[in-house]
Amino acid sequence: MFRVLANIRYNYRLTNLNAAIGVAQMENIEKIISIKRKIAFEYHKFFEKEKIKYLTEITESKANFWLNCILFENQKIRDEFLEYSNSNKVMTRPAWKLMTELEIFKRCQAENIENSKYFAERLVNIPSSIIF
Repeated sequence: MFRVLANIRYNYRLTNLNAAIGVAQMENIEKIISIKRKIAFEYHKFFEKEKIKYLTEITESKANFWLNCILFENQKIRDEFLEYSNSNKVMTRPAWKLMTELEIFKRCQAENIENSKYFAERLVNIPSSIIF
């Protein structure tokens, strides 16, 4: 007897509304990236003073800073920061939950993911949205 564990399907269609939003954003892409880079620079200065590792662009690259992240020494400190920032109305969240921890994928094969676990326990997304 066969047992179905999950029924996972993907839908990669792009609706006209989403396409229109994307086109509008592309018309302003240089301005958007410029603002995001300025925000990232301010984050970098702030977190450097606080002795918190802010993830910035790597050498010989130019990041768009779509997502801004900070890295903590361990999960306990990360969780304390999350509690503090969110209780003070700054929306922060853990960067991600590993897919291997999601119920639907718990019994799937997972190779060496120690680095992924390391970052999942320590990485925090900080506000990255812009208004212009």
